[in-house]
Amino acid sequence: MRHLYRALRLVGLVSEYEGSTIKASDRKLKPKDETHRKHTYYVTTDRGDEGL
Repeated sequence: MRHLYRALRLVGLVSEYEGSTIKASDRKLKPKDETHRKHTYYVTTDRGDEGL
């Protein structure tokens, strides 16, 4: 999977989430208001959203 995310980053479709916590509105699976990051999260870029 890592090489697939690397390829998506290289073409500008995703970027790494830079924050240290994730707000509940961004991460629906956690019931808390904020969740500390324990993994690498990716978000789509504007270019990636164009294809949706």
